[in-house]
Amino acid sequence: MPVHAPGKVDVTVIGPLGQGQASVPGGYTYVVIPPPVISELLPNIGSTGGSAPVYITGGGLWGVVTVTFDGIESTFESGWPDDALYVTTPAHAAGTVEVIVTDQYGQTGSGVFTYASPATFDFNGDWQGWAQDLAARGSGQEWAVFVLAIRDNIVVSVSCSVCRPGENCSIVTAPSLTLDPPPVVANGGFSFAGSGGVSITGKILSPIFASGSISTASCGNRQWSANKK
Repeated sequence: MPVHAPGKVDVTVIGPLGQGQASVPGGYTYVVIPPPVISELLPNIGSTGGSAPVYITGGGLWGVVTVTFDGIESTFESGWPDDALYVTTPAHAAGTVEVIVTDQYGQTGSGVFTYASPATFDFNGDWQGWAQDLAARGSGQEWAVFVLAIRDNIVVSVSCSVCRPGENCSIVTAPSLTLDPPPVVANGGFSFAGSGGVSITGKILSPIFASGSISTASCGNRQWSANKK
């Protein structure tokens, strides 16, 4: 349709030689599409290293084509409900930045997001999520339940339990791993490599989200992500 002011317009069809005109009075309506609106970013703070998942809610987000953090374009996907976006933050220096969403008509909406050193986050507590075996995609053992406990900036326990068909995948059945010496979370990250090929790494990406890798005999090699409970 061509550009037009809001309101009803007549639609007319004309044959190639000008014959056989057909018209529908008021057959098409032009409406004003409101600009996108950001109501909330959850969380609204993340690591300066980027890669933190952020859930954006608001209005008019179904037509968004770009999301930028201080002018840096971010990857995103539309979610449910329609007026929601799942965004991955780009890296940025510490400070508060403007987040701008732009729709297909060039209209914009904005919000604010704060970048901070992950060392400043309160990451002590219990974390739970999933560990994925990328080599086993589509199989019954692709996913495993992952649980991490951090106390006094130290990883005190880790569990990884493969979720097999027919099992309750919200429950960890594997015992906690013994990490000796237990890794310290420093600058928002930790790493451990022990005997028997056991290893785990992690990064705190926001006050409520972390991710990394794990390798154990019972769980295999997996990429994990977890939310703070």
